[in-house]
Amino acid sequence: MTKDVLHLARNVKPIRVGLQEGGEADAPQIGQNNPPMDDHPEHFRELNKLGLYSKAAEVAQDATGQNIKQPPDQWHKYLIGRGVKPDEVKWSHFENAFDPEEKVHKDDVAAHFNHQNQEPYTEQVYRDEGHDYENNENGVGQLALDMAQDPELLKKVMPQKHLQEHAKRKEAEGHDVADWLTDEWSHTLEGYIKKQKNSKGEYPTLHSKWQMEGPSENYRELVLQHNPENEKFREAGHFPDAANPLVHLRMSDRKGLNGEKLLHIEELQSDWGQQGADTGFNEKQKESKREKLRALDREMHKLDFTMRNRALKNMVAAGANPALIDINDIPLNRIMQEHADSDEFEDYMKLRNKHDKAVRDALGPMIEEGPHVGDTNKWTDLGLKRILKEAADGGYHGITFAPGIVQASRWGNTQGLIDPYDKTIPSRMQKLINNHDPSLKFETYSHDLPIFHDPEYNTTSTTKVHYLPMSKKAATSIEKGQERFRRGGDVKAPVAKSENKMHTPAIIGQALNKIHSLPRDMDSTLSGQQGRLF
Repeated sequence: MTKDVLHLARNVKPIRVGLQEGGEADAPQIGQNNPPMDDHPEHFRELNKLGLYSKAAEVAQDATGQNIKQPPDQWHKYLIGRGVKPDEVKWSHFENAFDPEEKVHKDDVAAHFNHQNQEPYTEQVYRDEGHDYENNENGVGQLALDMAQDPELLKKVMPQKHLQEHAKRKEAEGHDVADWLTDEWSHTLEGYIKKQKNSKGEYPTLHSKWQMEGPSENYRELVLQHNPENEKFREAGHFPDAANPLVHLRMSDRKGLNGEKLLHIEELQSDWGQQGADTGFNEKQKESKREKLRALDREMHKLDFTMRNRALKNMVAAGANPALIDINDIPLNRIMQEHADSDEFEDYMKLRNKHDKAVRDALGPMIEEGPHVGDTNKWTDLGLKRILKEAADGGYHGITFAPGIVQASRWGNTQGLIDPYDKTIPSRMQKLINNHDPSLKFETYSHDLPIFHDPEYNTTSTTKVHYLPMSKKAATSIEKGQERFRRGGDVKAPVAKSENKMHTPAIIGQALNKIHSLPRDMDSTLSGQQGRLF
């Protein structure tokens, strides 16, 4: 970090945010929500755009002595010894921030980590609201009509001069230009729509068709990014405009059987993390991929040898002349079909699929690593923390997740998607929510989500989803940046006791009224861990 940036970070002018013992309290301008730390009221927790803070910055700021200075290597030991995760030190590039021989003031160390927590982390939102054209067939049709009537818009969408001239000839010949555009150039129009941001800087959604059935509102897609200006990774299929996507989330608002407000999560995924796990982030991981391929090669060769010998014996036994049989010219797949039983053929197909993937992983290029993405649990935690922030900020009564069986049927990958959504996400979310309100329990396939209501018979069809209730205690913890508060009470959002896990409307109404009547600054017992970036 340059001295100019350090000077700026250390000497930022405060803004007035409230009264404290008769005077005005100062808060630094960095970050949008900077609540004071409990042990040191003069310090302020600086949250980034994802609602997370730097543990390293707080440890450095709390170091004993007002003017403490240490060389960087001593600061490294100090930070790690006081609970700072090695990943935070690594990905903040602390080892290159200061002269190794320089004694660095604690304020400079804190400013470095706060800067690295603030600046590189951002998110791109995809939402259909507020756009000139919806990202669907109606939007394409409307854009085509507008282009047919507005030559300047036609030039903007289709800058090729020969296409502009072709449109003029179509119009002169009496053809419908809008029909021509939608029939032959819909892909170009769709591409234009996808690249247009609304007034809030949000792109149209790209994957809204992949939602669970049932009524929903406010569908949106979020991509959490790290330093997108310094591109290390880009995934062309899912969100091509988002460089360095740490995690992407797809979510919407839904209502429960009794009207409770639910944050529904359709998907949590890291393309960067997944591709790195497949092909390797470093030479050690790549060599592991090569060794796996070599092991599968040996299995395939062994099976190939065994089955060709069996096939040759079967052919000779059936009366074929062995001198006329070139068994090595026959594809193994055909041999398996003709000379293996059903169980053997099924095992062969599994082995072949594993081998094909191992070839792609071993021969594919290594992926440059970034923060969080090198470990599935780490990028999963990052996504879940962002979900918890969304739930707290939006006043949701609970969070539902599309379960593994839905993911498997949606994408056609059975076990590969069931375990992440039915095992990994539930266990990681439970650990995170324990830091806010240990009484809350994440339950799998436990909640009835309405998907269809028949007014004629007054019946509602439901499907089972994963569910985490939210409480006032948890929401306050998340909103406060995970400060430590004294023990206090809370009222949880309505949780089911009946067969469909829901309270009656009368009880739920009383509970909701009680929730919304609670003071926002109620006391809680917090661990301070959940809101950490690392």
